[in-house]
Amino acid sequence: MGNELKPLGWLHYCLNVADIEKSCDFYEKIGFVQVDGDRSQGWAIMHNAGTELALYSGHGEEGATTLNFRGANIDELAARVRELGFAFHTEPKTNGQGSGSFMLDDPAGNRLFMDTAPDELERFTAGNRLAVGDSDGSLGEGQPLLGVMSVCCFVDNLMDCIDWWVQLGMPLSLDMRQYGFVVLSDGWCKIALMSTDHQGSWPKQIINFRGGDVQAIADRLKSAGLELNYDARHESDDSWGTELKDTDGYVIYFNTAPDERMY
Repeated sequence: MGNELKPLGWLHYCLNVADIEKSCDFYEKIGFVQVDGDRSQGWAIMHNAGTELALYSGHGEEGATTLNFRGANIDELAARVRELGFAFHTEPKTNGQGSGSFMLDDPAGNRLFMDTAPDELERFTAGNRLAVGDSDGSLGEGQPLLGVMSVCCFVDNLMDCIDWWVQLGMPLSLDMRQYGFVVLSDGWCKIALMSTDHQGSWPKQIINFRGGDVQAIADRLKSAGLELNYDARHESDDSWGTELKDTDGYVIYFNTAPDERMY
């Protein structure tokens, strides 16, 4: 399987955390397993089905998040950014054969890190589903289904952000801009852009899992000793939702509409 519709690469959602052991323990209780990294060096890659989270401690500003896209051809991505006239946050550094890295910010200040190692480019081009290992995106034995993850970004310039992301190469999969939100997806990763009118008390970005059995998820999280912000409840839009914060205050929202149930 090729990656013609995955122009930006695999998405690692990177979280800067204060204590790598506490963070790994939290995400393991949610249902992730560590598939790469070295906790003694302050980093770990956590996996659940098609979701990869990268936890970093001591490698950046605590509380900061990064949309890290990996595997795509960096020379081609950099050329596209230049052609579009978008500003780089850090200039591209490449080996001239597709691997390398650069950073840029969307119009709302969301940080993107395009970063590809030579072996990742080879595996991405071959159609591998995830950046780490040879997983096809399925659950490991005994691993709970959390749902499909999207990173929700609250922006005060929605139209500008939509145009920017679409030009960069991320297709619109749900266009509800008249109601203040859109979903961008290449079929593997999802980015939800939402007007700050929907933000309420939430931070600038949240992790949103959709499609799971919210009541079962809430019950399992409580049995694992995790504290929910609120228990599973019927939301105003007829969906079910529950929410909690990780050890660093990052918000994780489980939310499923009646027509979204994956099982």
